[in-house]
Amino acid sequence: MSLPPPEAERAPDEPERKSHRLRWLIAVVVIVGLAVGVAAIVGSGSGSVETSYTADESCTSADVEANVRLTVYSSAGRSACEGVDRALGRQGSYWRVQPSGAELEGELVCSLAKEHTLVEVRDTGGHFYGNRFCAFFTGKGWTEQEGPGSQIERERAKHESEAKEARERREHEEEAERQRTAAVEQRKQERQEKVEQAKEAGERKKEETQQAAQEAKEQEEHKAEEAKEQAEQHAEQQKLEREETQRREQEARERKKEAAEREAEQHKNEEETQRAERESQ
Repeated sequence: MSLPPPEAERAPDEPERKSHRLRWLIAVVVIVGLAVGVAAIVGSGSGSVETSYTADESCTSADVEANVRLTVYSSAGRSACEGVDRALGRQGSYWRVQPSGAELEGELVCSLAKEHTLVEVRDTGGHFYGNRFCAFFTGKGWTEQEGPGSQIERERAKHESEAKEARERREHEEEAERQRTAAVEQRKQERQEKVEQAKEAGERKKEETQQAAQEAKEQEEHKAEEAKEQAEQHAEQQKLEREETQRREQEARERKKEAAEREAEQHKNEEETQRAERESQ
């Protein structure tokens, strides 16, 4: 936990605490830059610029009260981050070296190199503090260079994208296979239904044959009566059709009359409107 400044004993309000915390973080950045610079000088054999770094040379230190993570790549290894923790601890800010091999947290804000040291700044929040760290390092002559962490993250993003595409392709293939299987089952079911229908049709035909004689006899007996009923129904149907035709014709005449009345009324309204416009002019 960070040691509170003397002003904290007077219970300042929230804006004052935030302002004081920001001043502390700016001071912390200066010390981080000095600590990393010292680690680079101690770990290097010359002043030349290193062009490649490995994850084995890295360590990560994090502020437990903020969102900032610093990953340092240098020949000093873990001792570089331990030096950062000690230097910042003397300023009342609690930084702690993260376990070796732990996944890098936060979004990469910048990756900067100077001589034999590269620093990756990550921020798990809104990049407020991360941006200021990056600005400080840039002001001290550090330049943009991709580090192992950003390379790993880029490769991980690529692998995740490829895995997603493969998963979607596999799901698409599985869905297509399910549809093909369903189609085969549907055709099988349809064939079975046709067999059942044919069987039922044969049974019905047998029953119909057995009933045919009885039905023929009954039909003959009622033939005259049915003919009479059909004639009556035909006459009734013709009557209903004539009535329906008359009703539709009457409705058509009424609609035509209403349309003519509306058209006349509209024409009248238009004339009155035009007359009113002329009078107003």
